[in-house]
Amino acid sequence: MKRGRVIVLVVAGIAVAGVLHQISAPWRATAVEVTPVERGALSDSLAVTGTVEARTVTVSPKVPGRVRAVHAASGDEVPAGRILIELDNEEMAARLDEATAAVSAARARQAQAAAALEVQRATASARLAQAEAELAAARAQRDKARAGARPQERQQAAARVAQAKVALDQARREHQRMRDLVARGALPQSALDAARAAEETAQSQYDAALQAQSLIEAGAQPEDIATAEARVRQAEALVAAARAAAAEERVRAADLATARAAVGQAEAALRAARAQLAATTIAAPIAGTVVRKNVEVGELVTPGTALLTLADLREVWVTVDLAAGDVAKVRQGQDLEVRSDAYPGRVFPAKITELSRVADPRFGVGQAWSIRAKVAPTDPDRLLRPGVQVDIEGTGVVAANALLVPATAIVTRLERTGVFVVAGGIARFRPVEIGVRTSKRVQVLGGVKMGDRVVAAPAEGLRDGMRVRTR
Repeated sequence: MKRGRVIVLVVAGIAVAGVLHQISAPWRATAVEVTPVERGALSDSLAVTGTVEARTVTVSPKVPGRVRAVHAASGDEVPAGRILIELDNEEMAARLDEATAAVSAARARQAQAAAALEVQRATASARLAQAEAELAAARAQRDKARAGARPQERQQAAARVAQAKVALDQARREHQRMRDLVARGALPQSALDAARAAEETAQSQYDAALQAQSLIEAGAQPEDIATAEARVRQAEALVAAARAAAAEERVRAADLATARAAVGQAEAALRAARAQLAATTIAAPIAGTVVRKNVEVGELVTPGTALLTLADLREVWVTVDLAAGDVAKVRQGQDLEVRSDAYPGRVFPAKITELSRVADPRFGVGQAWSIRAKVAPTDPDRLLRPGVQVDIEGTGVVAANALLVPATAIVTRLERTGVFVVAGGIARFRPVEIGVRTSKRVQVLGGVKMGDRVVAAPAEGLRDGMRVRTR
């Protein structure tokens, strides 16, 4: 009886111990914090520094000289074209007068050379034409003298002799008839005298025709041919002289070309003198503010000397170099914020206006490459000065519609990267593929799905299959 009571007590103790174990088991599991896998945009903060820049132009003289007047001071806002500095210009003005006079003289010489050429051309052309005409006539006369009378001329001469003979016979018959009539007293003596005169005239014409025919048949005399040839030689000499005058025309043309070249040189010197005189007055090349003044009245300056510095403060920008890790955070037109230590608490809205598409491999020590960006702040009060260093901040989307887990959830177990997924109070290690990583969250490309509950910050001792309880 006593032994049976002992057995019952032992069994009851075991049962109580089992119940107590079951009750105390959850409290002995590892406590973890879990978070669900989410889908959304992965953003990251951007923080870079840069220096404010503006369009800056250095005003320098183009010619040496002594400063006569300065019409600007530091801080002045000047429009483009405003006269800023004047240099002494008496010497330049004198050079301009000399160059102007030289141009006038050169143009006068050119006009004289042109007139001489025209006169030479007109005279030489007329002389050559006249000489060539005389030569042609002399050669024709010489050739005619050499060749003698032509058959047509002989025929004409014979015809004139025959015609004169007929006229002579007619006059003789008329004279005889008149003599008979006068002898009979039918006509007065005057009629006979007229008939005798007509006969004598016909005789003279007949003799002349015979003489002309004789000359034609005999041909030109040697002295006539010699005279014709002498005339040809004389005409050839005149043609040669006229052609020689044409060579003189080339000399006149060369003189004109030289005069034109002298005019060009004189005009070039005049332009240079005008430019030098104009350079003694120095105007603002752009509209801007005088940010630096390095000149005073009376100073002797030389070309290239920085006299004034102008900056167009209406538009300033900040050029920054983005490291490889920041490139994915920015885009053209992205909104950013600019802050300066000179204005605590003041935020200047800004946008990225330019984003280089070419990497610069020379950025910093240990950096493989960078991308240059231009940030334009909105500064209507013109508080940001060129040369001031500013901080630039913003947030950029590095991955859209991504599966996201906390960055602290990613651990390495047995050289594998993964997360612990909690289901039914058990933590299971799942290898995952990592995408874009930020300081707070990580893009997961595979291994988990949306809604999975992962351990937010696994302890070093957490292992696959361990019982856990959530906090």
